[in-house]
Amino acid sequence: ASERINAEREDGVYDVPPRLQDVTDGMNRLSFSSTGSSRSNMSTSSTTSKESSVSASPSQDKRFLLDPDSAIEKLHWLQQAVESSIFKLIAFVHSEWRSYVYMEKHVNEIHMALDKVEQSLHEYIHFAKRANVNACSLSEPSLHNKMRRELQRLEDAYQILTQTSHELSSCSWSLNVLVTNSTQKKCDNLDRSVMVARTATDRKST
Repeated sequence: ASERINAEREDGVYDVPPRLQDVTDGMNRLSFSSTGSSRSNMSTSSTTSKESSVSASPSQDKRFLLDPDSAIEKLHWLQQAVESSIFKLIAFVHSEWRSYVYMEKHVNEIHMALDKVEQSLHEYIHFAKRANVNACSLSEPSLHNKMRRELQRLEDAYQILTQTSHELSSCSWSLNVLVTNSTQKKCDNLDRSVMVARTATDRKST
């Protein structure tokens, strides 16, 4: 099945190229540069406010209550959480992973791993979008626009993960649905979930 997934990705069956590292690196350059003017765009608070990602007042344009260094630190932490959850999901994928014996043994773990990917990606997007709000008034509009596009791709990927997860839940993760043989070429919801998760950790070649 892993060979099938790779082949379908190469054929463009599913082509969404969100990359977490691109977003995080761009935020590092754009949102929280070392200039005083960029820092003045960020509301500051005590270190105890690290857990707060948005202002209490909608009129404040969803700006942070975090200082720039804390925001970047949290963004990197959220990125690592997404990557870790994806690697744990992908660890289940091999040539026989859709066999009855393997699925019967690991279906609950795969279910939990996919849920974790969905949750961690949601948290990353939620935080990064608010970081980008603070970056929009800085002096690199082209980079800001690039980050907005990358975030939109990540958000698209998240929406597809949500959809495939819902479809898998609607069949109660039934082995009758999940078990496939190696000759089956059709890409189902579980294959699609893995493909979308993988794209989030793909790096652009330089």
